[in-house]
Amino acid sequence: MTTNELYQEIFNDKLKIARKLCNATGNQNLGNEIVRLFFDLSDELKSNNLLTTDTDTQNEKQNL
Repeated sequence: MTTNELYQEIFNDKLKIARKLCNATGNQNLGNEIVRLFFDLSDELKSNNLLTTDTDTQNEKQNL
């Protein structure tokens, strides 16, 4: 499994949670919680070295 495929799998899992939250509540503050959820996702990806920046990608290409 490539990093991009793993990223997509993690992203989809978090997105499913967000959709369930949206469907389960009519809360106006739900949007804030969804944003927090996706920030958590980003932090998780960074801590597992699964999220790269454009600069990281350019550096990898230069090192080839």
